[in-house]
Amino acid sequence: MRKRTNIEIAYALLKENTEKVGISFFDLWQHVVNENEYTEEEGHEMVSKFYTALMMDGRFVNTGDNTWQLRERMLFDEIALPLNEVYTDDDELSEDDDDAPEIIYFDDENTEENPEGKIKEIISGEED
Repeated sequence: MRKRTNIEIAYALLKENTEKVGISFFDLWQHVVNENEYTEEEGHEMVSKFYTALMMDGRFVNTGDNTWQLRERMLFDEIALPLNEVYTDDDELSEDDDDAPEIIYFDDENTEENPEGKIKEIISGEED
């Protein structure tokens, strides 16, 4: 019998699960650990790889609170974030904004004689 990968085990478990809510990451991982009979040490070594594989595999979606579901069971509106929740006008600084940080380029031909002193002035708030 061919041994299933951790992701195949998680996919099968979610496929069998008929609840719309999904399964917590902890429960998914415990199922994988039990099926593959990992030792505690092996489990600790592999949990981050399993989480990364879940994140990268397009068949899975994190529905919040680290609960996972198959993407095929989710509606687009349930998994797509509205852009206004991700990006706001406050995130964008205009050029004339006084609060915008000054950028100092050290490889520019017109650099100041003492760039370290300029940085110290900016940090201390004693800028001209």
